Parts: sequence; structure tokens; C-alpha cells
Amino acid sequence: MTTDATPRTQAAAAAKRTDAEKIEALCLLIVGGMSKTKAVKEVFGDGRKYWEATAKNFDFQYQVAQAQEIYADALVDEAVDIADTDPDPNRARNRADVRKWLASKLKPKSYGDRMELAVQHGINISSTIATARGRVISKWADRSTVDDAEIVAPSDLQLSESNPGLAIEPDIFS
Repeated sequence: MTTDATPRTQAAAAAKRTDAEKIEALCLLIVGGMSKTKAVKEVFGDGRKYWEATAKNFDFQYQVAQAQEIYADALVDEAVDIADTDPDPNRARNRADVRKWLASKLKPKSYGDRMELAVQHGINISSTIATARGRVISKWADRSTVDDAEIVAPSDLQLSESNPGLAIEPDIFS
């Protein structure tokens, strides 16, 4: 039995596949090292059909993201192999750097350059605020119990001769 593998028959076979089968084929191509753009064109034929399929089912997006992360891990392993086996150090560095860069874009949490430090620690200062508030209130509470006070009118204040805007406080202890 011979199979006719013309582009027309491949397109007809691809049209009969379900979206889930297409996404599975897409993921296999990505894990195998094909770029996502090329894999989408090969499997779906049109990027619009890919986006329509992923919009209908968010699990498809997750599956493709997982495939890209697996590919990023494979790229890092490949970069290590290149660095260990290539006899030309400049060529090895260049090839390994390209793979590390691509891995950092496909899986930035593991291979990205940016470091994020998230500290989740709470501090309870409510008791300290309550103590400070109590001290302030107690000082003002003591001032409210003044028994003997004299109100001095501004006209009774003597002005300083050196600075006419500055009032001399009256001598209340004489």
C-alpha cells in the first residue's frame, strides 16, 4: 500500500483532525525543537486558526506553554553538551549563549536574568501604637486638670524693645 504524501493530502488529513489532536502535534513539534511560529504554520496552516482553538480551550495554551518549558530545559542541556564537547571555545560560547538566551525567553522564571525577591512577613505594630497613644493621651489628660490659671489679654503683654513683634512673657511668679 502506497501513501500519497502530497501537500494537498496532508492538508486534507490535517483538516480532519480535532483541535486537541492538532495541539498535541504542535506540542510534539515544539518539544522536538521547532519554533512555535513554524509549528503553528505546519499544523494549523494559519495562525488565526491556532488562536481560535486556544481561545476556545485554555488548556491548549497551558499545554503549549508546558511544551515550550520542556524545550527550554532541553536547550540548556544542549548548551552544556556544546560547552563540554566543541573543540573551538569561541564557537562553543556563541552556540551555548544563543541557547541560554532562548531558554531565558521561553522559561524566564528558571533561566531569566532578573532575580525577584518576595518577602512575605507581616509586622504587627498595633500594640506599639496603642502604647504611644496612651502616653500622648495621659499627658494631655494631666493638662486638663489645671485648677488655677489666669488669662492674660494681649494688650497686657509688654513688647520687647529690641524686637517689637516679640512679646515678653509676664512675670507670673512675682
